[in-house]
Formats: sequence, structure tokens, C-alpha cells
Amino acid sequence: MSPRGELVHEDLDPGAVLLRDGRHARGGGRGLALGSRRGAARARLPESDEGALDARASDHLGGACRVARACLAPGQQRFRAQARRDRARSPDGDDLRPHEPRRLASSCRPARRRRGDRPSVPSLQRNPLPASGRAVSSLHARRLGGAGGGGVPPPPRGADRGHGVSFGSEERVQSPGGDSRKPETAPRAREYLSALVTAKNEARTLRGCLESLRWAEELVVVDSGSQDGTLEIARAIADRVLQHPYESPAAQKNWALQQMTHRWVLILDADERVTPGLREEIERALADPGRRDGYWIHRENYFYGRAIRSAGWQRDKVLRLFDRTKGAYAPVLVHEEIQLRGRAGALREKLLHEPYHDLDRYFEKWNRYSLWSAEELRRRGVRASAGRLLFRPWLRFLRMYFLEGGIREGRRGIVLCWLAAFSVFAKYARRWEQEMREREVRERGR
Repeated sequence: MSPRGELVHEDLDPGAVLLRDGRHARGGGRGLALGSRRGAARARLPESDEGALDARASDHLGGACRVARACLAPGQQRFRAQARRDRARSPDGDDLRPHEPRRLASSCRPARRRRGDRPSVPSLQRNPLPASGRAVSSLHARRLGGAGGGGVPPPPRGADRGHGVSFGSEERVQSPGGDSRKPETAPRAREYLSALVTAKNEARTLRGCLESLRWAEELVVVDSGSQDGTLEIARAIADRVLQHPYESPAAQKNWALQQMTHRWVLILDADERVTPGLREEIERALADPGRRDGYWIHRENYFYGRAIRSAGWQRDKVLRLFDRTKGAYAPVLVHEEIQLRGRAGALREKLLHEPYHDLDRYFEKWNRYSLWSAEELRRRGVRASAGRLLFRPWLRFLRMYFLEGGIREGRRGIVLCWLAAFSVFAKYARRWEQEMREREVRERGR
């Protein structure tokens, strides 16, 4: 037996070798038929002897000077012709060598590979991919910052905001040695946002409005002489509280826009709320490199605790999120809207709005808005004719209640549509009053 525990022809009993046809081998280079099926022949094989192994090392029968392997028991030995197909046979005949059983070969020997072959498994991506600006999946959003913020929480207030770009928090991984390293995922950036709220005597609704805007990088309240605790609530939550005399909604907001720090502004009234879904959509829009210059936001209006989805209120929308360098309010007294110099998009989530929580609040606003509406008619040169005084209120009620579905709102619909019709009548009645006073002034001047 060779030094490596390999069997050759000299180690075999002539009667132990069987050919494929079952006859005993008489010598020569014919193929052997050895294996687990020849139990009787395998039993007659001589056991290994260490002395014989050392003696045969100089004969180079089993590959002298090679690393010796443990000789396997006869029950685990398998024999095969070792000569390669593309090489000539050894002059000594077939080199019969035992090799490990198949259950051991996979764990004992590495897989062979030709030189120059590439591994079948591709190499791992080591360098982080550049940020695409799109919203990350929920899995990475939880790792980068948490729920509710699209995975990008705002930086703490008071941090450096000079660059106008907000970054998501970076997770640091603690290594076994104690040092920390940045994750491979690059933080996602978005534009900073300034939130603006105009208020006067809004202590009942202001706190809820400001709480829904805490996620903005800057929160500013512009007050116009409140006397009901509005200032105390604003100072407790907002970053800045400014006071300015009230002229009209458009004039007040245009003045406030010049006091903001960041380019992108979200404007709310004190009776409006930002939902978590709307917040996420706003943050995605600000993180999108292809964003528009402004966005329309639909409002869900409530009347006495219930959302009104008919009577024309279902189409209510306002342009409140925009780049303040590309837009401002038109100089009107009522129904002010942003005049945007650029492209405008629309958000899908809605802004919650409760304009009147009771009739006292409604008539308080009604008195003010009827005066402003009459003044707006005067600026446009519209007169309060008999036809407008008589028919315009009825037409408003019929349109809202029947054509636009206010009838589906029950008694709320009846009250709401008649209040709207009465506001139209009050507007033209105020305008008629102005005309009477102007006529008196002209008559006195004669």
C-alpha cells in the first residue's frame, strides 16, 4: 500500500479482484469492477500496515513526497482509475487511489475552477447609490427617520438653516471597537418650509392649527390685535409671533410673506388643520427635484361637526403651498388667491377646514365679509340693481341646494344654502347703501 493509503495492483489479492463479467482477474490493464457490491471480495482485502506504507514511499507507487492522507477503512474506500482522459497512462498501469466518499468530498475539498474563470456570484455593491430624490420605501423610511414623516424628520429648531435644504437624520452604526460609522445610504434632502398662520381672536381653534404644523422648520403667527388669549397660545408653540394692523386678508398675508425665512411657504388660517397624510405629501413634493412652483390643496369643510361633501363645497380648493419668490396675493378684499408666476400642481390629500362652529361665529364673519364684498363691487363698478337684489339670492339657493346636491345634507343643507343666499343679498344690500350715501354726497355738493 502506498504512503497515502492508496491501493495498487501489488496490494490486491488476485482472487479479490473481479471483472465486470464476474470472473477473477488474471492481470493486465483491463478495467476493474470494484465497489460496494463486491462485499465478498472486499472482505478479503488486506488491512493497511504503516510499515508497508513507509517502505513503499521510495517506490513512488502512490505518489511519494506527497502529503499523506488518513487511510480510510475498506468499507469507506472507493476505487477509480485516476488517469486523465487527455493524458497518457502511467507505464506502471492504472494508479488506483482511494478517495473520500461523496458525503465527505463536498466538505473536505474545495470546488475546482479553471484558471481565468470568473465566479458565478456577482460582487456586492460597495459604493452607495446617489440619492434619486424619490420617496424611499417604508422599510428604509423607518431606518432613516421614523413614521409619519416619509422617513425625513425635520432638523431641530434652532439648527443652522442657511442652506435652505433639510436632511433626514443619519443613523450611525456602532462598531465592535467603539467607533461609529455612517450608513451607506445617503440622506434624502428636501426644501425647508416656513408655515404661516394669520389670526385675530382665534383662541378656540389656534392651538389645534399650530399643533398640526409643528413639523415645519419655521412656524410664524401674525396677529392683528387679539384680546382673547390668542397671543399666549401662539407664543407657547410658534417660533415667532408678529403683530401687524389688519387691512384685508390679502394685504396681511403679503406683508407676512416678506417676513418669512425660507422660500417655500405653507399658509393656513386658524380654523384649518394639516392631516398626517397631507404632511407626508407636502414633504414628498418638497423633496422632488422636478417639483412645481406651487400646489393647490383641496379643503374638506365641516359645518356643525360634519363634513359637507355637496352644495359646491366639495370643489373648494386653495393655493397655499408655493415658492414665495414666484407668487403673491392679488390686491382684493375677499376671496384672495395667489397669483403664481410659474407652474402649479395639485395635491391629493385634503386640508381640514371648519369655518363656522356656530351661528355667532358665522354672523361675526358675515358682517365683516359683507362690507368687504360691497367695497369690492364698488371697485369693479357693479351696481346693486333691483334685479340683483331680487333674483341673485334665489339663484344662489337653487344652485347650491338642488343643482349641487345640498339637498342630500338634510337640515344642515337647508341652513347652509339659505345662509349663503342671505350673504349674497347682504352684499348687494350693502352696495345699495353705499350708492345711497354717494348720492347724498353729490346732492350736498351741488
